[in-house]
Amino acid sequence: MFPQPTGAVLIDMDDFLFYEAAMEKRSDDTCLVTGNQKHYPFRDFIVTPAEMAADY
Repeated sequence: MFPQPTGAVLIDMDDFLFYEAAMEKRSDDTCLVTGNQKHYPFRDFIVTPAEMAADY
């Protein structure tokens, strides 16, 4: 899988690979589960582990 570039600039660019992979798979109703939401732009599919356990 080679994600299409999003052009996003993240606080921690080490997280960039995970963000782009999640963006690429959005059509599959994919979530990005992280304990560091502040490292990503606000998106409804970026959730904490607790949110994932409660909502999905």
